[in-house]
Amino acid sequence: YHLQLPKEWFEAGRIMPLRDSVYSAFPGFVEGATLHLWTLASFAPIEAAAGITQWMHAGMAVAASLVTGALAASLLAPSESDRARRWTFAVAACGVLGIPWVIVTGSLAYNDMAVVLLLATAMLAWTSQDASGPGRAGMAVGLALGAAVGAKLTAAGMAVLPFAVWAVLA
Repeated sequence: YHLQLPKEWFEAGRIMPLRDSVYSAFPGFVEGATLHLWTLASFAPIEAAAGITQWMHAGMAVAASLVTGALAASLLAPSESDRARRWTFAVAACGVLGIPWVIVTGSLAYNDMAVVLLLATAMLAWTSQDASGPGRAGMAVGLALGAAVGAKLTAAGMAVLPFAVWAVLA
């Protein structure tokens, strides 16, 4: 449905619930972004547009790895050297890209990498709170986790719940 929904929306000229797909009534930020990319690029025939969606999702995988690297580096003690931070960043970022699930789904026209990217963003915002208090970090966390659920409804259980537990325990 990650390509079928945007295809049918493209043909209909708008985003709308479809009779033959319950997924079309769920939040579909990535599928909506796909439709917008296809519209901007004016693809015809629409079947030629799958590649741009794969590149978008692969870009999300790379961005998720970079944010995860930044998160890992931010968790180091302030006394750690810049060299340790660079190595931590590199190992974490490459580690994410080396996970078989990321290799497979990251190269597809899919929506999972948006959830990974937004969860890592929320975690980075939470760990990067400054003296101004949790207000700004809380807004960033809320926006990132809300967007994760908008990208994939199951992120409510796969990202928001684990984040809440992590934030309470941290």
